[in-house]
Amino acid sequence: YGGVKLAAAERAFRERVGSLDPTAWGAPDLPEQDNAAVPVRAGALGVVLGKADGRLVGELTQVPVISWNNEQKDHLRTILRSNASALELLHRSFDLPRASFGVELVHDFALKERMPLVKIMWAARLLHSQARLARIEGDRAGMLHAVESMSGVARAVHQEPLLVCQLIGLAVERMMLRALHELAGAPEVPPAEL
Repeated sequence: YGGVKLAAAERAFRERVGSLDPTAWGAPDLPEQDNAAVPVRAGALGVVLGKADGRLVGELTQVPVISWNNEQKDHLRTILRSNASALELLHRSFDLPRASFGVELVHDFALKERMPLVKIMWAARLLHSQARLARIEGDRAGMLHAVESMSGVARAVHQEPLLVCQLIGLAVERMMLRALHELAGAPEVPPAEL
């Protein structure tokens, strides 16, 4: 009975998707202007964080905003200003529903160059800090802009078939959802904006 169901599922998969052989899978060929991976890669590689900057961004993503002091906020504003063009590149991914980093399932030794996952995570942390700062400053448009950027980054990363990409995408989504949760809990936000 199980063998019959498995054979039917394999047949249905082949009809709808294609081969079950992972080596037969190829990254979709997308024009650069339609590929969300292009601004995500460029934006992530464009984020520059010094040692103290990285420490601050890492800390601010983990602690409640109520504990942020003025010195930390000022330092974060400086970091955001110096990375504004990289963050804007990341936001471009929001309007692009498809992505391909060109990752190959078999022997992709160039994964690090094609998809700088560590840099993508740091860029997402910076976006998360940006959203939270905008929230405490009462800048809902700025917060939503950062949340949209995180959404675009997560969606682009999720489109790669590797487990590590799924995990990074989930981590970015989790940061985005935490920022949205903070926004939803804000008493001054009208329900229509949620």
